[in-house]
Amino acid sequence: MKIIYFNQEKGVLNVKPETLEDLFHLYFIIDRGDKVKASTTRKITINKEQTRKPQVKIVKTVLTVKVEDLEYHEYMRSLRIKGKIVEDPHELGIKGSYHTLNLKLNREVIINKEKWYRHHLERIKRALEETKTEKIIVVALDSEEGNIGVLTSERVKHLATVHSRISHRKNASDKRKEEELKFFSEISKEIEKAIKNFKTDKLIITGPGFVKEHFSDYLSEKFKYVKKWILTSSTATMSAYNELIKSRAVENVIEKLRISEETKMIQELLLKIVKNPSRVTYGFKEVWRATEMGAVDVLMISEEIFRTTDLEVRERLEELIKTVEEMRGKVKIISDGHEGSKHLKGLGGIAAFLRYPIEN
Repeated sequence: MKIIYFNQEKGVLNVKPETLEDLFHLYFIIDRGDKVKASTTRKITINKEQTRKPQVKIVKTVLTVKVEDLEYHEYMRSLRIKGKIVEDPHELGIKGSYHTLNLKLNREVIINKEKWYRHHLERIKRALEETKTEKIIVVALDSEEGNIGVLTSERVKHLATVHSRISHRKNASDKRKEEELKFFSEISKEIEKAIKNFKTDKLIITGPGFVKEHFSDYLSEKFKYVKKWILTSSTATMSAYNELIKSRAVENVIEKLRISEETKMIQELLLKIVKNPSRVTYGFKEVWRATEMGAVDVLMISEEIFRTTDLEVRERLEELIKTVEEMRGKVKIISDGHEGSKHLKGLGGIAAFLRYPIEN
């Protein structure tokens, strides 16, 4: 996500979504009641007042709507914002009528809020962090060659190519196995360098056929600490990098990483509720009490709670977050749509790990 302009006091954010994940972030940043401005197309009727038959014309324009509804469409790669038009700079005579803005990638959008809450800022922060993209080593290989790169931002930077000497002759299984192990060893040396240089423990293995699975098995013993994903691509050449990115496979891996971390946190919470209940608490009233006592170490809040239009609830959540941070606690907004978030909702949507036990 590219931030073009942001002034929290004025309530204005000008941003350009660059990935599908950015549109998903905007879905949680934009609230009903916000004013959203973006380029769009609009059907207008001309010759209304004349005797000639009115004509319908589609014009390109820029409109601002006051948001009444939002729809995120992953398969259409868009975010639809519906509301009444409050600004009509080209004076098309459509102010006050309804319009749907279809936000798409690489198009600027201006969001105007009366107040920016903490969860909005957290979303912006997360989107910016994901723009940098957590570095992931990518290996594309088949029986002929292996290409090693590192995912940085929205591209894969090529690091090295290793050519195989694997025999394709019949009745040479022992020789083939020996050459395959040498091939894998050379690739693993390049991976080891990349892991050290880029300080990452994440690896994507891709390519056609079954060689990628054999290589993954080989690495299981050598790099036990590395998190691996096996993905299929039509080639083992460097073009496999772009193939992965275009198919959104890399975005899915990054999303799973985030969800996995959040799920582990909620699983730990559920385990402590059963085995060590004095070190956790949940529900707004109970968490607020623990916060006032300075006992909250990590505060977890379901993102869905922030979608409420109840300003009083938002203000109370904002005050809670501020208090926890002032007392050097951590705040984690748990994203919606996975198993961990469902468990948190079942606990009232808010919970906390405690620094020390407190009496009920």
